[in-house]
Amino acid sequence: MKKSKITQWIPGIVAEVVAVIFCIIYAVIDGSKVTMYIELPGAALLAFLVPAYNVVAKKSMPAAISVACAIFVFLACCLGTAMDFYHKIWFYDLAMHGISGFLCCTIIFMFIMDWNGSKLSPMGCLVTIFGFSMGVAALWEVIEYASDFITGGDAQRVLESMAAGKSPISDTMEDVIAALVGSLVFFAAFFADKLAGYKVLGKLCGFTGFETDKDVRAREESGETATDGVGAD
Repeated sequence: MKKSKITQWIPGIVAEVVAVIFCIIYAVIDGSKVTMYIELPGAALLAFLVPAYNVVAKKSMPAAISVACAIFVFLACCLGTAMDFYHKIWFYDLAMHGISGFLCCTIIFMFIMDWNGSKLSPMGCLVTIFGFSMGVAALWEVIEYASDFITGGDAQRVLESMAAGKSPISDTMEDVIAALVGSLVFFAAFFADKLAGYKVLGKLCGFTGFETDKDVRAREESGETATDGVGAD
């Protein structure tokens, strides 16, 4: 087995080990929430998404995505949930939702490019990315609602919002808006990278631009098969 095929699993393994360590720390300092021992290791599985996809689909998605996922799980779950940073730092929840919006956009962009997405129109690709990111943000709020309904908790901070004199749905809307801002930051970074000649995306996944009509005609005339990331929009 090649070294790259082995090392791609390291971010996920590290994420799981860290999750278990924080489960132990949580048990010592609190331990009141039993679901925490499932939530942390379960969230760490996100870092295995890319290597698992690479094995099943026989692809070579960059390991940088797994590293980003592992870092996000550490910040959002290990620190945010287990160490209660969401309540200790007032902006922490919004920051995590903003980061999740950016990360979701990045991940779906990588997958779309891996699925010959460079042949899509730039607008079609970006609209798809935006819709996916906001869909994930909405799904997360559904999960929080389901969690509150089943466990009787207050993940959506309804009681906290009402106690502060806010609307009961203020936390939900603020989270979705934060994810929206994170998505917009991705688009700003994308266009900035475009102006720089796709230097970042080029190094990350070999992307050099969307395929243009000129590229299609040239490929058809030469009888070649389109390759991912080739073209200049």
